[in-house]
Amino acid sequence: MNVERIKEPSNGMDEVTMPLSEDTILKLHHMFTTVGVHTIQVKNVVEGRRIVHAILDSLQWYHEIAYISEDSRIDFQRDAKNLFSELDRCETEAMISDFFISHFHYDFLYIEATPTIKQKKWLPLFKEQLKVFHIDVMMPVLVLEYVV
Repeated sequence: MNVERIKEPSNGMDEVTMPLSEDTILKLHHMFTTVGVHTIQVKNVVEGRRIVHAILDSLQWYHEIAYISEDSRIDFQRDAKNLFSELDRCETEAMISDFFISHFHYDFLYIEATPTIKQKKWLPLFKEQLKVFHIDVMMPVLVLEYVV
């Protein structure tokens, strides 16, 4: 039995068990359609992607999906854009700001918060600019964190 944990104070949901129950799917749909930053704790990257892809496929709602993953080989069913390589070239707050001004036109974002990504110099700057540009109040931002 795979147990996934979701942290979202607004709905009080503590655990997600795979396969997803109908109630869990409804709660995840609510999370995926509510603006703000949402964190889901999952066992590993593969399980996290499985959940994200299943919910996005069932919604068929978003047209401009972005994600941040160090794995460039993800087979995402929808022409989603991996922002990792672009962000990895950003070394200053000004570069991150320019990235948002010039390139950020997405309606859904998910971040695979792996240990490697958490150590990137640009991650705190990226999170700050999400707030500066009010992205966190315009669309859902999903952060997948991994339980060790």
